[in-house]
Amino acid sequence: MKFLLSIIMAIVPVLSWATDKWPSKPITIIVPYSPGGATDQQARILANNLQRSLNQSAVVVNVPGGNTVIALNRFLQSDPNYTFLMADSAIVTGPRSNDNHDYTKIKPMMIWAASPNVLIRHPDVSADSFQHMIKNKQPVQVATPPITLPSSQWIISLSPDLIEPIPYKGIENVFAVVAGHVKYGGTSLATAWQQIDQKLVIPVMVSSDTRVVSLPDVPTHRELGFKMSSTQNWWGLMALPAADPKSQTKILEVLDAMLDNDPGIQNLKDRGISIQKRSVDQSMKIFDATR
Repeated sequence: MKFLLSIIMAIVPVLSWATDKWPSKPITIIVPYSPGGATDQQARILANNLQRSLNQSAVVVNVPGGNTVIALNRFLQSDPNYTFLMADSAIVTGPRSNDNHDYTKIKPMMIWAASPNVLIRHPDVSADSFQHMIKNKQPVQVATPPITLPSSQWIISLSPDLIEPIPYKGIENVFAVVAGHVKYGGTSLATAWQQIDQKLVIPVMVSSDTRVVSLPDVPTHRELGFKMSSTQNWWGLMALPAADPKSQTKILEVLDAMLDNDPGIQNLKDRGISIQKRSVDQSMKIFDATR
């Protein structure tokens, strides 16, 4: 017994040292979508800041498909101290739509970003074509992200009887509009911003209560006569409940500095994304409201 006790006493300082020295191996950030969208962009900004601040590599792993369930399952089986999930609202709405409630097994560290949704059109489509088709009871095909995302639900709610959603895994729906495969697309403003800025697609309306500062000439859906509720998408970093508080504290310190100083964050603001630091409790309230 004394021998066993001595072994345990020898191990305890080592375990404590390992925690204090976190991170001692690469950090992984899982993204439930293909590269290029708003979720992926924010994950890469965070990964760069973690790597620079913690002197340890941070890797973004894209796991698209399954209405975010594939990424969620992978996350649940990961090392809780070295794997985190960069998620948006669909991490709740996606699994829930399949009667999968595994999203209840994760918790937000911080939800810091939000963006209205936007309806976009191909440049060759006339400016008032969408409203004209809806007014005349003509079906309209719209390229959307997975159906469970807030942006997709908003698009469908514009006219449930006439909108025919064509779902894609992620930002591919924006590219489908750029290529002219589909005349219209719906997504978060943050995801489509680059294509809007380059005039590869034209914004028709936004889902917010008021016009977006970065797109002052683009009306809200209500200005165009659509009466549904305003919506937006949120983004944040998720952890597993078993994650060590010390590792989370270090990541939150990096996040805090990143939101103040990283040029990429200012770029997101310029795209119409609102950025706000929130406590774990405040983030949890947003997460629970989505549930």
